[in-house]
Formats: sequence, C-alpha cells, structure tokens
Amino acid sequence: MDLKRYKLFNGIPSLPLNSNTSESEEPQETTLPAGNPKNGMRKIRLRAPGFNLRSSAMGFDWYMDCFPLAGGNLLCTDQSGRASLFNADTRWVESMPYLHKPKFSPVSIFVPWADGNVGGGSIFIMEGCPDQEQESAKPLSSQFEAFMYHRPSLTSFNKSWQHQLLPPPPFICNPKYYVDNSTQPMITSYAVVGGGSQVCISVDDAGTYCLDTVTHTWTRVGDWTLPFVGKVIGHGLALAGSALQGFSVL
Repeated sequence: MDLKRYKLFNGIPSLPLNSNTSESEEPQETTLPAGNPKNGMRKIRLRAPGFNLRSSAMGFDWYMDCFPLAGGNLLCTDQSGRASLFNADTRWVESMPYLHKPKFSPVSIFVPWADGNVGGGSIFIMEGCPDQEQESAKPLSSQFEAFMYHRPSLTSFNKSWQHQLLPPPPFICNPKYYVDNSTQPMITSYAVVGGGSQVCISVDDAGTYCLDTVTHTWTRVGDWTLPFVGKVIGHGLALAGSALQGFSVL
C-alpha cells in the first residue's frame, strides 16, 4: 500500500512563534532530507499471518492435546480441561465447554450425523489408559465424554456445542484387567463403523467393545482386537469376527 496517497502526517514542521512571525504567516517550503526520494516511499512487507495456541497456566504442567477433525477443524484441550475449536482454513477459534476432567493420554474421534441434522455431529474423547472404576459407582464416567453439535431443544433455532458424560466400557469395572498396579489397559485402536452408528475400540488383553452413538450403550464384541493400530475412519465398515473390511487408515 502506497501511503503517499493519504495525508496521514504533516511533513512541514511548524514554526515557533516570536516577534518576527505570526500564526497567519505562511511557512516556507521545506526540503526533504537527503536519502528520502521525493517521489517514492519505502515499501514495508508484512509477515505472513500466523496463529499461536497456548495452554492455560496451571501449576507446573503445561501441555496441549490437538485432535484433527473434518473440514480443517482442530480440537485443542489443555491440562486444565479448557477446550477450543480452531479452523485452519478460516483461522476462526470457537470456545468449547470445559472437559469434566482433563485427560492424561486422550484419544478422540468425530462422528457426523446422518439424520438430516446438517452440520451436526459428535466428538468422542476417551482416556487412552483409563483407570479402574467401581461397578457400584455412578453410571457415567468422566474418563469418557462427548461434545455434540446440535440444537439444545426442539424450540431452539441455533446449534451449539453441548457437553455430555458417557458410561464407561465394561472392562473398566472388571478387576481382572487391573491386577498389576504398574500397568493398566490401553486403547490401541478405534474406528467408526456402521456409517457412524457405532464407535469400536480395542483394548490390550481386554478385547473389542462397541459404543452405540445414539443410545450411548457399550457392547463387548469379542476377545479379538482390530487388525490395526490407531484410528480408522471407514465407509460402510463391517465387523465379522476379527476381520474388518472396507476401511481407510488415517
């Protein structure tokens, strides 16, 4: 941008008032200092736009987990449970509800809704190495949570992110998987199956479990584990025994 076209500054210095001058006296034309061309201006090049995300200050542990989602979105959570949604294309940041409990080694997966709720979906966040819980405890667990983007009620016009706790998978309440205090079960693989109707997870030495994304109920599928490590987004996935067909690895 050439700033010469805009009269942002007065390049003629004002003259001090004394006995020989007055306010109505016209100042003489000044000469630009040497080295500053009269018909040119030095161009300033701005740096490329950037974005900086930081965790909130809390104690001596500062860390942030980032989960890539669909549409260039990135979900970020920190050690205090604060969550935000960042879009890499538009550089737009949206505040999310706080996690009920910060996660030490979380895994996440996004499930879009296919029931006509345009733009709706759920983000499931699970503790990668969950602690043991008592079976007599409350039915919902802070180790398994979900963000759901939808209208809060039938009379609401605008959609927003809602927060909900989920029930824990059955292996968390089984003491046989927590015999050794030095180790605990780890989620090694997870996938969306049935067109988004279920989220399946495989756990070391504990088998495979599926979560119904509508009723939020868990079902144990078997002792086997999914034949991959990490996350898989599938199109028309089908579980048959220990075989998984039609998947694409991310």
